[in-house]
Amino acid sequence: MAYAWAVGAFFEWCSEYRLDLIEIEPIHVAAHIERHPGSPPTVKQHLATVRMLFDWLVVGQVLAMNPASSVRGPKHMVKRGKTPVLDADQARQLLDSIDSVKLCPFGELPS
Repeated sequence: MAYAWAVGAFFEWCSEYRLDLIEIEPIHVAAHIERHPGSPPTVKQHLATVRMLFDWLVVGQVLAMNPASSVRGPKHMVKRGKTPVLDADQARQLLDSIDSVKLCPFGELPS
């Protein structure tokens, strides 16, 4: 649904400026991306969607070139992940909780 929404929003923007498919150039794609109200990851996803659409149109010989291929998206860096890291005691507890007999297809593991 996100991809369909991104393509729909792009073509709605194009219709506001009365751009036909064959008239779209990199400057138009860049202008749309610069005015996009979403967060940087959302804008990057929408740009990727528009690029994939135009790639598909180029492969299908509808267009001669992809006007979105040279457009740069916003920079977005994640310095800290959201996934917590286990400390040594938590890792040991996790490993000790695994039943090795059920994991071994040959019965009990040798000591």
